[in-house]
Amino acid sequence: MQKYKQLTHRERYQIYALLKEGLNCSEIARNIGYHKSTISREIKRNSQSKTTYHPDNASIEAFVRHKNKNKFIKITNLVKKYIHKYIKNDWTPEQVSSQLKKENIVNISHESIYQYIYQNKKTGGRLYLYLPHKTKKYNKRSGIYNSRGEIYNTPRSQDNFF
Repeated sequence: MQKYKQLTHRERYQIYALLKEGLNCSEIARNIGYHKSTISREIKRNSQSKTTYHPDNASIEAFVRHKNKNKFIKITNLVKKYIHKYIKNDWTPEQVSSQLKKENIVNISHESIYQYIYQNKKTGGRLYLYLPHKTKKYNKRSGIYNSRGEIYNTPRSQDNFF
């Protein structure tokens, strides 16, 4: 199955030019490599009247429709209150996620809660300070010296063996 992709501004100009030549939707679709229903839907949605299609207006209309569509947001103000309450009581995001699911408030992943906490940090919030590790950088211990299997401060003579 082919992945869906949106029409670009250039492709809208191609549609406009091919419409001016008098081609129908099927011929235009074959010409620019889209399904004919995509072309007919584009013309129908973005025409001012039955006969006028302009690519600039079509791009603007498509952008406005995209901006104004409903977005599914799980972290509402109610969920934010619960997150703040639990995190300030030294709960981990994993525990908060589990508790919110148990209380039938929302089913949200711990990763989403971490993302919210880090976003809060970027905007000057201090919620990250309640996390167990407080986003401390991990210090890599390997590479400095290789101490595996070595016993230090012992003489290396053959007398010490059995």
